[in-house]
Amino acid sequence: MQTFNYDDFKNEKGIVSFSEAEQIYSSLLNSSNQLDKEFQEEWTTFVLLCVEYASARGKWLTLSREEKLANDESRTVTHNKVIYQLKILKGLASEQGNDVAWFEQFNDDRKRIGDFACYVAYIYALNAR
Repeated sequence: MQTFNYDDFKNEKGIVSFSEAEQIYSSLLNSSNQLDKEFQEEWTTFVLLCVEYASARGKWLTLSREEKLANDESRTVTHNKVIYQLKILKGLASEQGNDVAWFEQFNDDRKRIGDFACYVAYIYALNAR
């Protein structure tokens, strides 16, 4: 199996780098009322979906062709849920009149949102030590 590092990822087109993800993450949280019960519930759902998606994506390059075919629909469904949940968070911030320009940094690109989901999972995994 091939091994990878962060530099391999950085060579891909249209990525969300760590520094960009950090900026989007901060802007998202700053645009949100983190004390609001609804935000907290939606954020928890978002984080859990990010962790689920990152797990599926992290395993992807280790799977055989047959395993990929068997898991592709599930991974796509989880990815769609991440996108939907991110839009809910954007909507909550927008309802409160807050700046949601951070969302436009995804350029309506599924892969960029997937990169961000992996970053969110990474942040929560590191903080769980």
